[in-house]
Amino acid sequence: PLIDGDRLICLPGGPKGTVAALDRRTGRLLWRSAELTDQAAYTSPMTAEIGGVRQIVVLTNAGVSAVDAGNGRLLWRSKRESPYGTEVINTPLIHGSMIYTTVAVNNGGCELLRISKEGAAFKADVVYAGKNLSNHHGNVIRVGEHVYGYGQARGWICQSFADGKNVWEEKAALGAGSLAYADGRLYAYAENDGSTALLEASPAGWRQ
Repeated sequence: PLIDGDRLICLPGGPKGTVAALDRRTGRLLWRSAELTDQAAYTSPMTAEIGGVRQIVVLTNAGVSAVDAGNGRLLWRSKRESPYGTEVINTPLIHGSMIYTTVAVNNGGCELLRISKEGAAFKADVVYAGKNLSNHHGNVIRVGEHVYGYGQARGWICQSFADGKNVWEEKAALGAGSLAYADGRLYAYAENDGSTALLEASPAGWRQ
């Protein structure tokens, strides 16, 4: 769940609305996203301020969507031609009006959307989509103009956020795992044996 001011935002999913907002003090239902009724995935909702409108961004198996944070009205969606498989896990990365997602299952990969507003309407345009960083779980992190994380079959990756090109890849140093960031350092944690590596968050390479 996500705390947004006095609201608690959660993703129950289903025909009454993918997204729900509750009063965080009482639990009273404030709204459901009646126009967005995708099944909930494992991802967390995120807030964005785009075109002067505060919105809740959600990644589901069907694609990426956003609803108005104040009333749950659907603002835009980028629906996939072929839905993802069962395990859609990673939280979207939001940088201004740009939204990055990565999914590894089935026909997954990474994608960057540019959200724009024309009059009262929003639209989502795909900047790039590919398989340069297909993260199953463990999430990815944006530091400055680069995204870091583990890509299936490719190892640990530093990727350019703007164009999706991989700056470096490191497969031998550490197995697949999760990632955290603090004070200019990346903390990589391997899922198979618990090994941990402390790295510089640098596009210059894997600096352990």
